[in-house]
Amino acid sequence: MKSVASLVAAVPLLAASGAAAQGIIDNLPVFNKVMSASKAHTGDYYVQNIQTGEYLYFERPDDTTNIVAGNSRQPITLGQDAGHGQSGRKWESWEGTYFAGMSKCMSAQWGHDEGYDVAAVSYACIVGDSPTGTDTLELAKQFWAITPCGTTSGDDDDEEEFQIDAVQLNAASSSGSKAAATAEFEKASQKTAGLAAATSETAAPAETADKSSSSSSSSSSSSSSASSSSSSSSSSSSSKGLQTKKPFDKNDRSTWECNKDGVWLARHPDYVYKAGKVECQVELENYYITSGVNPENAKKGIKNGIDPNDRSTWTCNHDGVWLARHPDYVYKAGKVECKETLENYLASQKRTRSRRSLHHNLAKRMVKKRAPETKYCIVAVDHLTDMTARALTPNHISTVGGYSSLALAEWNENDEAQQWRITKA
Repeated sequence: MKSVASLVAAVPLLAASGAAAQGIIDNLPVFNKVMSASKAHTGDYYVQNIQTGEYLYFERPDDTTNIVAGNSRQPITLGQDAGHGQSGRKWESWEGTYFAGMSKCMSAQWGHDEGYDVAAVSYACIVGDSPTGTDTLELAKQFWAITPCGTTSGDDDDEEEFQIDAVQLNAASSSGSKAAATAEFEKASQKTAGLAAATSETAAPAETADKSSSSSSSSSSSSSSASSSSSSSSSSSSSKGLQTKKPFDKNDRSTWECNKDGVWLARHPDYVYKAGKVECQVELENYYITSGVNPENAKKGIKNGIDPNDRSTWTCNHDGVWLARHPDYVYKAGKVECKETLENYLASQKRTRSRRSLHHNLAKRMVKKRAPETKYCIVAVDHLTDMTARALTPNHISTVGGYSSLALAEWNENDEAQQWRITKA
């Protein structure tokens, strides 16, 4: 039988759909961005806040199990799950990472007065291998998206170091001997040095040639300007790829005046492409061009190579080990974003133990600088499609039932209080 305290604590978790929700919006673009970039974690991890240095874990000082951020370096269990359930007024299929410990899971808790999720609380699990929560609990509340945020920290030369290491490892694979690998590495290093020197010597003449070409072009442009200033202006706009509106025609909406600027339109592209406000198309696409964005990609929603409508461009949320145990996840469930991860892992398993040992020794000797550290934001999946994203912070708050919980804040990926370091325990 549930205790009175646990029943009281359940109220804000169960009644979100009946509360007066504040700020209902179409947050699907943010949902797609967060979920496609999120990283899967399975096992025990140390989760440490970047700003405070405190660790995330469950504790049970008295009769209540709390979720806290403290100075004790304790692990917390992370896992992946998926299911069909409720998030606010929506019944959908959800997936994400759950945080568990002491037979409890970290759950997003609704704030009746605020009208959005305000806290991460300890609650009976409805996800994972051994759920104990009731079906009335909204499934999405226990799913979290672990997404990279902020800037990575590490040495500036890391990329060069790892490139050199890759040369060494490839040489080891093809030759099968340490001596041949070393010789190949030295040859590659000398070639790199030669290319750098050649680049340095030719940089000045190239720059002079560019200036000469620019000067010639400028002179030619000036000559054209003397004969026709309007032609020169048209050439300038064309060279930048910018579009020019046709003269006003009351029967052609595309020639009408747009009452929005490029910044606003870039945040609301559907205003042009779906609502039919074609009078603003030139302003929007010129803003894309001056911002270095391909208008066609922007129209399709493609950003940083991730196309919300093409699953093969998404980030895979599982590692090769998990996928090898669940191949139907790729080949039958259609999670094509994980196909390359699975196939790369299966190929890697064909290497012999001795060759892996050689690779490890070479990498350990050659790579002296540490890899860049990835910082993560822990974003609540609950209400992520229809409200502003909420992320975990280390700030303690007291919640219904006498529980000690952690505050959620509006997601800001550059806020160090929302950034966490996640390392295997």
